[in-house]
Amino acid sequence: MEQSMKEILNKITEISTVQDKILKKQQEMIREQQEMKKEQQEMKKEQQNMREELTKVGNTVTRIEYEHGRKIDIILEVLTGHTEKLEENEKQHEKEQKIIEMYGHKIYALEQQKEK
Repeated sequence: MEQSMKEILNKITEISTVQDKILKKQQEMIREQQEMKKEQQEMKKEQQNMREELTKVGNTVTRIEYEHGRKIDIILEVLTGHTEKLEENEKQHEKEQKIIEMYGHKIYALEQQKEK
């Protein structure tokens, strides 16, 4: 009976040792899970910050596109106006050149008549 009691005590000790190991392992896993949860929360915060920053960047890009688009439109209007004015000036210049040429011919003809 003593032998059997010793065996039972040995078995209980073994079981207790195994239970202690299991408990330690469970505690370690709980700590790891807590760390993972903490890291996950930090990642969520970082993602939220990134979303906010991305929204700000998107808003800034939209504003820049709008402002520059308006400026480009104004520049194109001015260029178009200058081009039209330049074309008008060229037409007027051609007319004046023809008039000058015509008067040049008339002067030449008058000078030829004087010489005769």
